[in-house]
Amino acid sequence: MFVTIIFATATIYYAIMLVLILIPGRSAWKSGASARLLGLGRVVYSDGIKYYIFIFILSLLNLIATLKLPSVSILFIILEGVFGSVLSCRVVLHIRQQGIQQIPHT
Repeated sequence: MFVTIIFATATIYYAIMLVLILIPGRSAWKSGASARLLGLGRVVYSDGIKYYIFIFILSLLNLIATLKLPSVSILFIILEGVFGSVLSCRVVLHIRQQGIQQIPHT
């Protein structure tokens, strides 16, 4: 029961974070600012949205597996941890790459 509460809390957290990153991304896209949104902003919105969608889906799978198949839920726990680490490292590397590209070369 305690594990289910933890996964439900994580799923709610990822859903809230996804909505919070979608709101400014959607308003920038609707106002036409997405064409002007260059560099770091584009990387943060695109990678952030992909990250939170994927992590939310994995967290939801964790919650469902814990409720329906508690014996195999450990597989999804490991999977969510690994993918969370890999995806967050990719976001940081994309931000770093964008920062290097924006530095003027002398």
